[in-house]
Amino acid sequence: MSYAIKFFVYSISLVCSINSHATSILKQEDDFHVAMVSPRGEQRLEVAFMDEFRILNKGRVRYTFIQPNVNNSAEMLGLPDKVRKLKPNLVFTFGTPTTLAIAGTTDNPIIDDIPIVFSPVSYPVRSGIISNKPNSKRLITGTSHIAPAEVHFEMMMKFKKFKSIGVAFNKTEPQTKFMLDDLHAMAKKFNVKLLTEEIDLDGNGAPDPRSIPTKIKNLQKKGAEWLYIGPDTFMGFTHRDLTTKSSIDVGIPSFTIGEHPIRYSYATFGVVSRLEELGKFTAFKAHQMLMKNNSAFIGSDTMYKYDILINKCALDALKISPSKDIEHLADYLTPENGGCKNL
Repeated sequence: MSYAIKFFVYSISLVCSINSHATSILKQEDDFHVAMVSPRGEQRLEVAFMDEFRILNKGRVRYTFIQPNVNNSAEMLGLPDKVRKLKPNLVFTFGTPTTLAIAGTTDNPIIDDIPIVFSPVSYPVRSGIISNKPNSKRLITGTSHIAPAEVHFEMMMKFKKFKSIGVAFNKTEPQTKFMLDDLHAMAKKFNVKLLTEEIDLDGNGAPDPRSIPTKIKNLQKKGAEWLYIGPDTFMGFTHRDLTTKSSIDVGIPSFTIGEHPIRYSYATFGVVSRLEELGKFTAFKAHQMLMKNNSAFIGSDTMYKYDILINKCALDALKISPSKDIEHLADYLTPENGGCKNL
């Protein structure tokens, strides 16, 4: 049975005042051109955004994709020039590293004369991408996908009681600092021990995926009862199979805040936003931004509907079962419904 955790928008941040230039963009006769900048390429969230934005704009939209390697510093530094050469009317950016590379921060903007919409960015205000001040003039908005960390801990406690939780993280991603801040606060609130392991860097200063199994094994040796997979692109997307399989190899379940590690990999349990819904919501935010006038403000919103997912293949591999408190709340991903892969 599908179950959604609903609460009033967790984070609504005043982003930008929209000028008359933005409104006129939607009225021009030429096709509306969107530069899609995503390290993942054209996947479910991006497709849902494109389909919905095309509907909202009466079909006169064309898309150009840029798929950067977020671990290539030179490539990321060159993104703004690459985007400008396309002369888009709107830029879509996926994730915190890509958004920071193109939009910059409120204190040090990079592209600030082309409207930008982002999704998902975990901590848009805390990372400096947007301002919570109503007099900000930037043409930028977007969406986040993460339930409050308190909800994560509550759901893990319902699944199985625990006294320690582990996280392996990539320190080169700016959002991991905020993830760790939240985890420290929640560990204190729930009276559990937080165990951390930092992913090694290679000779070029890039995170080294070869260190992932060792770091997760170290967490298990320290006593971690859960592996937490947060808004870390390196751990939760790029190397999600290695991350989630390493967790199973050492006998601990993994919790994810994103849909990819559980639906397409081997994470055990998650509280997630559906990617299609997030893509459509982001298209609505972009359209809303572009239709506003000088006196209007628009927020960057966090999705307030979440699904609880359990990966039956991971459960079987770990030989564990969730408590009765969580069973009736969750959707089970099984081989029969195409939701999980046997290990």
